[in-house]
Amino acid sequence: HFWQDARFASRLAWVPRAMRGSLGAELIEQARAKFSADFPPVSEALSRLYVDHHERICDLWDEGAPTLIHGDPHAGNQFVDGDRVGFYDWAVLSRSPGIRDVGNYLCNSCPVDLRRAEQDRWLRAYRQGLADAGIDPPALETLWLGYRRAVLYGWVAATTTAAMGDRWQPLEVGMSAMRRS
Repeated sequence: HFWQDARFASRLAWVPRAMRGSLGAELIEQARAKFSADFPPVSEALSRLYVDHHERICDLWDEGAPTLIHGDPHAGNQFVDGDRVGFYDWAVLSRSPGIRDVGNYLCNSCPVDLRRAEQDRWLRAYRQGLADAGIDPPALETLWLGYRRAVLYGWVAATTTAAMGDRWQPLEVGMSAMRRS
């Protein structure tokens, strides 16, 4: 509904770009100090990469057509009401390419084997859904690039949540999502 909406420059200008500022990098550094021994070396490398380059990484996540995104879609923020599925906890609502929410949800909510087996089909279905809605969808290769970047976003979301201990979610929720991503 909000795909490349011109109102982001006027009535929706209050909707921020996602994950700006230094808090995410500070929380990643805290998580690195707390949990680096519990995770493979790639987590250490990702932590350092994100801490050192978080603003540029945020810019990469925002490449593409902006739309209104949830910003924190995962199974813990999902509800089912009869035959309708939706999300609550819109605290980090923002504007960014929609693939960011898709990748974040799949990364932090799907078992790794299922995600790997189905992600190509799901990305094609997402692209087709955009086309069915009258949007000229990005090329599949562009969606794949955004999806791969969004997996890093999913890791950042999970890691910052874990850094907060039990204050945002039970610690194991963040830790489980870190493992999946």
